[in-house]
Amino acid sequence: IYGTEISANYLFDILESSVTYTSMRGRDLSNHRFLWDLPADVYSFEQKAYIDKYDLVMGYSISHTLEQNRINPEMVEQRTRRTGSYTLQDIFVLKRFKKNFEVSLKIYNLGNREYRKHASHLYEAKENIKLGFKYKINTY
Repeated sequence: IYGTEISANYLFDILESSVTYTSMRGRDLSNHRFLWDLPADVYSFEQKAYIDKYDLVMGYSISHTLEQNRINPEMVEQRTRRTGSYTLQDIFVLKRFKKNFEVSLKIYNLGNREYRKHASHLYEAKENIKLGFKYKINTY
């Protein structure tokens, strides 16, 4: 198994941008076949805005997962079929209160896209909304 992850980040004033490419490959050396349950290649972009006056962070991300076609169709015991490409968009907002309490709202899969991850037989949730609360306790 071997892989590559390339990332570039840029922070200017209140804006932070990041671009990432992730790739993973693998071969079974005994029979020279693909490892069929590895994830597909992913390109992603994320933009965040830090609004310090209100202790607020807002963000947007988009990720494009390429088609995963590194499978071995001649193998009967292989459970996985090839997986099509898909693009997902997410947004989030995070508000901090008094350095130890924060509330976050994240909306995943903003376009309500139907997709499944490679090596999974189940489709992922369509639009997914998560509300989170975090309280930090300072201990010694």
